[in-house]
Amino acid sequence: MVDVFRKYGDRYDVDWLLMAAQGYQESRLNQSVRSHVGAIGVMQVMPSTGKELKVGDIKQLDPNIHAGVKYMRWMMDRYYADEPMTRLDKALFTFASYNAGPARIARLRTMTKQRGFDPNVWFGNVENMAAEKNWRRDGNLRQQYL
Repeated sequence: MVDVFRKYGDRYDVDWLLMAAQGYQESRLNQSVRSHVGAIGVMQVMPSTGKELKVGDIKQLDPNIHAGVKYMRWMMDRYYADEPMTRLDKALFTFASYNAGPARIARLRTMTKQRGFDPNVWFGNVENMAAEKNWRRDGNLRQQYL
């Protein structure tokens, strides 16, 4: 499995180890996991997303990881490429978007700015707003957003 994460991490210029951590967060690296909303596999990819990404059968391990990494790259390019952020913050916001959805993260950034904090820095800024507005029932902020 490490080789698959490395292959697609290199292909899409995304840290493979962070992607493996994301896979662990999503499924405990278990390809047979299915969510109650229909997300599939290690990276918990929705079938419609897998189809759009054209990576093959996401029920299989390699295409599933491919889809997760490719989707991460797409989100980073789509939502954060032109933002005045460090490379680390772009990655952190992308991971948060993968977990909570880009619209939710955009709202958090707006609220952060309204409170006078930096909407382009995760730790100590948007992270604090996320803690305040924690949408997850289990209260585990880091697991929800990152």
